[in-house]
Amino acid sequence: MMDITNELLKFVGCEYLATSKIVESGQRVVYLASNNNDPSAKFVLKTCPVYPSNVARIQRELKILSEIDSKYFPKPLHSQFITDEDLNYFVDNFDPKTQGEKINEVLSFNLRPFFVTVEEYIEHIPINDYIVRLKTEDTLIQYLLNVFEALNLLWEKKIVHRDLKPDNILVRSDLSPVVIDLGIAKSMRDGTQVITSPFSSSPCTPQFASPEQLFNSKTEVTYKSDQFSIGILSYFILTGEFPFGTIQDIGIEDYMKSLVANNIKKINDLNSNLSESLQTFVHKLLSPQPYKRFRNYQEIKNKLEEMRG
Repeated sequence: MMDITNELLKFVGCEYLATSKIVESGQRVVYLASNNNDPSAKFVLKTCPVYPSNVARIQRELKILSEIDSKYFPKPLHSQFITDEDLNYFVDNFDPKTQGEKINEVLSFNLRPFFVTVEEYIEHIPINDYIVRLKTEDTLIQYLLNVFEALNLLWEKKIVHRDLKPDNILVRSDLSPVVIDLGIAKSMRDGTQVITSPFSSSPCTPQFASPEQLFNSKTEVTYKSDQFSIGILSYFILTGEFPFGTIQDIGIEDYMKSLVANNIKKINDLNSNLSESLQTFVHKLLSPQPYKRFRNYQEIKNKLEEMRG
């Protein structure tokens, strides 16, 4: 499929070509890519079928990234619709007398219109490696300062990420974070249309999602929901466990009961090498009720800087 995709991209004049598949998630395929003008450079190329909700989310993501321009987010470089007309011309480009097999091969993929986006590739270290390096308290505090500085760039625009997890926070070798995948980001601006997946009423990754997301309390999903996800990640980094259990082990119903009951072990019971202030900070992020989390970014920043000394 990647070879056909590349042939099609060449045909429509796209200067980026896929070199290997990174991940296929739902309707979207993500590739590592190169550029015809600079073969040694690396990029991220994404393809996604053209459905109204998909296009709206992609366009919103591109708009957000183009407006932020920060080291904490990848830079968008290219976007392009591959239309029905493009696909028809592509097939017609082959000679049926001499390339009948090729035409049949292309038709066998049942190609449909899709959207292509290309963004900056972020050099990053594996998840397991950076989790080990972040277990030191001072290192984790600096990392969290950077993460929340990045998220505040979204929050200032009244945008909630809604899907913060290790896969969506890349970490460079200097342990600085880069937040990716704003595909299900939610705007909190009045009158803004909520764009959700046609396959889910509450898009998120359940293991890292806030209670208000899991219970589909849409009016309560705010920047405080992102706080909760970072709390889950911080707890896992410090203890090697998930605070309310692992959904895969106990099932989603028992997990949600655990959330409601705030059935959580204190971090110091699992890692005694931490200050009380850091434990209190992470537990506040993990409050099941949004109003018990931090009021704003400045309060978060002040607490972290106070711990850093």
